[in-house]
Amino acid sequence: MVAALDWQQRCAVLVGGDTYAEKKPHPLPLLEAARQLGVAPGDCVYVGDDERDVVAARAAGMRSIAVTRGYRLDGDDPETWQADAMATRPHALVDPGAWPLS
Repeated sequence: MVAALDWQQRCAVLVGGDTYAEKKPHPLPLLEAARQLGVAPGDCVYVGDDERDVVAARAAGMRSIAVTRGYRLDGDDPETWQADAMATRPHALVDPGAWPLS
């Protein structure tokens, strides 16, 4: 899938569920991605469609944006995850003003 989408050329760092011994909500995958990029975790914003993404971001010292679309169980409400920001439409992520950087 990665090769078919040419992600290895389009992504500076690519982390999958089996890349490290720990998986989200553990912060290790996020911290390693930041390390590989040479960026402090506090300067990162993690975007996710699951509560464990918000939990992992918080544990890594990153800000988070919860997207309201994605794979979720019925009754799972992104409003309750306490993300730093919400994105209801994908194109909202293009606007730098939507990113919780301070």
